[in-house]
Amino acid sequence: MTTKIQVVEREIEQTREAQDAAQREATTATGDALSKVGAVLAGLGAKMRGLQGQRDDLAATQADAQARREVAEREKQHADAVAAIRARQQDLTERKIRWVADMEAIEDHVAALWGELATVNAAIRDLHADARALGIQAPVTVATPERVRAVGLDRSPYLKWVRRP
Repeated sequence: MTTKIQVVEREIEQTREAQDAAQREATTATGDALSKVGAVLAGLGAKMRGLQGQRDDLAATQADAQARREVAEREKQHADAVAAIRARQQDLTERKIRWVADMEAIEDHVAALWGELATVNAAIRDLHADARALGIQAPVTVATPERVRAVGLDRSPYLKWVRRP
């Protein structure tokens, strides 16, 4: 595809060739012919300045258009990067909300377990009292894992905020 600048540059080249031809003719022309060649050269010079100005304007317009395209591309890249950040932000926000909800549910569950433990321990005391009244023993023995002991002693790294009632 031929651009406007290429068309103008072709016209400049044709005008330069015409000027060269007119200058060659001027070297051999005399009198009226020399005046005519001088007028042709003056006209061609004016045409050349006009074409060069037109080419410069087109080049500036083309450079401006390229600069606008570059600015638009940078703006699009920035907008895309911002959109990617916002998407990551949204994803992480949703994940954090789920984590907080899960932790609250776990905390509620652990708090309920302490209540259940208090109820079981009271029932064990009642069992022991009833068994003593009959003169027998009724031990309730359960091996307590170290992790459960750590929770009970408030030394769990995961359940620090949970306090027994």
